[in-house]
Amino acid sequence: MSKKQSIISIIKSSLGSQDLLSGMTAARIRNIRKAYGLTQVAFADLLGLKFETYASWEKGRRFPSSPGCTVLMIAEKYPDVFLKRRKDIIKKLKKMYSVAKSTEIEIQNNND
Repeated sequence: MSKKQSIISIIKSSLGSQDLLSGMTAARIRNIRKAYGLTQVAFADLLGLKFETYASWEKGRRFPSSPGCTVLMIAEKYPDVFLKRRKDIIKKLKKMYSVAKSTEIEIQNNND
């Protein structure tokens, strides 16, 4: 299995999870971070987020979007892969969600 295929299969398995958005609670987010043994600042950096954004997730003031939930689920389910390939995973997710969003906008424009 190539690098690209393994990242895609990991992302797809996380996207297929029933609890992608509803199951990503503040407590679960905190537990994922604690499993890595990192501070909020260090974990936010690992995820490529501003500290304030991450802290608001962990405190339950805000919740991550679908891409954020997907990154957290990958970090939770595949910690070794996430630590080694997080930049590739995040880059691929950004591209996937960007394409999905532009397609959604295009579909909406065609329906107007």
